[in-house]
Amino acid sequence: MANPALTLESLLVQADELLKNSRYDQANITSIVNMLMVLAQRADEANTISYLDRVSPQLYAAMIANCPEKLEMVLQAYAEAQASLAGNFHFTYAEEVSRKMGQLFWTSGATPLMKAAAIQATLVAAVNLNRFAAMDSAAEMIMAVQDDPTAFQMGNMLATRMSDLAAIVSRIDARRLHGSIRVLYQEALVMSGAR
Repeated sequence: MANPALTLESLLVQADELLKNSRYDQANITSIVNMLMVLAQRADEANTISYLDRVSPQLYAAMIANCPEKLEMVLQAYAEAQASLAGNFHFTYAEEVSRKMGQLFWTSGATPLMKAAAIQATLVAAVNLNRFAAMDSAAEMIMAVQDDPTAFQMGNMLATRMSDLAAIVSRIDARRLHGSIRVLYQEALVMSGAR
């Protein structure tokens, strides 16, 4: 197989050219997700972050429609890579992650797992880079989850990110939380020292 990063670069250039005319190609979208998947499976965290960050949010709906299962895995790898590498970026990077992951979170058809990964990536980048606007975005996404399947996925993720949740707990209105998330909220409140 050719170098997946070089192949992906070429595919992203094609996608960007098509987007100039408000178009996309389904085969191109599928290939982009497949190459992102290869990078994720190789645990190539730096390239997973770099190339997913390069994907235009205009393509999210097409990616969700064409390759939902693979995109879920890519987003999970991206969120985990953020946990490892987000601290290496300039503080404004958290806002970029917040903007893009927020767009993905609100895209019609985004699955519960995709939404949980978008929240995780935003939360981790916001806390690691101490960016308040991105923390607010993470809090808004957390409070927006009201359906059981997404709350379940988000709860599983937040249970592993309690220190990050504690860092933004003051930005969350408990009354707006899904019932199953309130227990985690209370634990995070205690961890943060705010009661």
